Amino acid sequence: ELRHSDIEQIKNIASMIPYFCELSNADIFIDCFMNDGKKGIVVFHGKAGLNSLYENNIQGEIVLPQNEPIVFFTLKTGKAIRDAKGLSQEKKWVLQRTVPIYNDEKRIIGVLVEERNMTDNIKTINKLEQMENVTRDMVNRGSSFQNFSDEEDKLMIVQEMHHRIKNNLQIISSILSMQERRSRTDEVKKALKDNIYRIKSIAQIHEMLMTADEKKMNIIEQLQILAGNMAAYASSEEKKIKINLTGSPLYINSEKALSVLMAVNELITNSIRHGYAENESGNINITVVKGTIFSTIIVEDDGKGYKLKNEKQCAGGLGNEIISMMVHDKLKGSLCIDSGDKGTCVTFDFKMDTN
Repeated sequence: ELRHSDIEQIKNIASMIPYFCELSNADIFIDCFMNDGKKGIVVFHGKAGLNSLYENNIQGEIVLPQNEPIVFFTLKTGKAIRDAKGLSQEKKWVLQRTVPIYNDEKRIIGVLVEERNMTDNIKTINKLEQMENVTRDMVNRGSSFQNFSDEEDKLMIVQEMHHRIKNNLQIISSILSMQERRSRTDEVKKALKDNIYRIKSIAQIHEMLMTADEKKMNIIEQLQILAGNMAAYASSEEKKIKINLTGSPLYINSEKALSVLMAVNELITNSIRHGYAENESGNINITVVKGTIFSTIIVEDDGKGYKLKNEKQCAGGLGNEIISMMVHDKLKGSLCIDSGDKGTCVTFDFKMDTN
């Protein structure tokens, strides 16, 4: 049921795709969908010249959710996803990037899909990781940590580090609590209270990581614990907010898990404190989309939104600065915020471990 203007818009985008195929050296498609959203059709296929992954032009082929899940995820949610695994029409595993196509009424009329050779990308990433590891070993050679060859010993050291960090954070929290009680200014009290809560949350995250048994942990399990803690915090603020988590098991190292958990913690805190008035109820949804090179996390609420300084950046505030630092500096990912009358949705991604 595409309108004539929708079809013309898709045609205009299709006319530009060959240039982008040449520029990015990738196959690019436009997929449109049946009314029930259960099937799609490739309405345009731009081939990457001699480097195309396809022997034939697949325009007119059917697109199914079991083969290309992120295409249908983008159709349903309107979220752009990068570097997730998909099965091509010619039954080859590829890396896909997806972007929704909107009409002038802000309705999704199609999905733009870019596909690259997954094997070549993974080999390149692995080589870079190996070079980085060799450099790190050369810098750290002779340190006490390098004297431990057994993985179990190294894991015990990491857990002990988390334990000591947690204890130090609790001491800092106690000192700030004393300052809060002595302060006579409401603004200072509020700032100290915010930071006390933030430090306690970080200490809880370190405790979660301290008790993890694996070298790589399932971030879904850790997010579930975090969601439970945050729901309890919402109740203490006299707000009835339900926190929902969906996604497949996703295993990452503890350092990356710490950054992910801190970013999500700040996002949920922002939603609880600023998205809902006193005694208000609502829902906060956390979605984890597992990818091959990059994975994506989406945190969205149905509270009151706020005006953004920039569509791609956070508004002001220490919490948002922490989120930006975690995503850009620690996770080397991208961050996108969409906020309006129907709530706030934050999407960020991060590079997956390759070993």
